[in-house]
Amino acid sequence: MIDLRERRLDLEDLSNRLDRIEERLPPVGAAVLRAQRASTRLAFSTVGGAGQAVADTVHGIGGAVGTGFRTITGTVTATGRRTVDAVEDELVDLADQAGAAAERARHAQPDDTWTRAELYDLAQEIELEGRSAMSKAELLAAVRTEDPR
Repeated sequence: MIDLRERRLDLEDLSNRLDRIEERLPPVGAAVLRAQRASTRLAFSTVGGAGQAVADTVHGIGGAVGTGFRTITGTVTATGRRTVDAVEDELVDLADQAGAAAERARHAQPDDTWTRAELYDLAQEIELEGRSAMSKAELLAAVRTEDPR
């Protein structure tokens, strides 16, 4: 008899891999991944229960049909693994790109589009004296003078 519950070990491994990816994503990306994982879990639990019922029925009908179902189940599982691997690779690439963009932005020359908080953070990084009492305009002028970018 086919027991789709054994496939849970594969899914647990996949879930652990996705957890590690999620930890490396920025907050918005992590939230999107969590939402997608929740909807996927719901779909798999629905399909998995139906699949188990079909597997039990097929087993009762005969071995040839059961073999065919096992083949289909194996093919679907392998395809799912390849898809997950591709998605994982894509997510890692996106996380790397986001990190690189953040690093480039961190080294960008400050201008009047920066918020006071961003200017203040930069002033802290360069240890600018008197920064807490400065306005946005004063911070911008002082940071432009002191920052070696």
